Amino acid sequence: MSEKIDVIAILTPKEGKLDYVLEMLKQLAQSVHDNEPTALRYQVTREVNVQDGSEDIVMIEQYSNMAAFEQHVKTESFQELTRRAKEEDVLAKPMILKVVKPVAGFASRL
Repeated sequence: MSEKIDVIAILTPKEGKLDYVLEMLKQLAQSVHDNEPTALRYQVTREVNVQDGSEDIVMIEQYSNMAAFEQHVKTESFQELTRRAKEEDVLAKPMILKVVKPVAGFASRL
């Protein structure tokens, strides 16, 4: 059986575009929930920089295996989001994408 993988994606919207990008990601998250059973976690979160007040969007994702993640980035809904983000120029810098593996600690007490 393949190993689950965790993915962290960080998006930095341009000034004034945060709510718009969040709405795009909410739609994507719903599509993932409805159509991608191998996406085990797909959560949109906001990081607030306490020093300057800027906000990044941090996606916390988990997939049943690497193939599931690779399939996710090929979906029509993901491709549409990346196309729109580029065409509409809503991000201040390229998305940061990290595939991570747990080293210590625990994910939940539930």
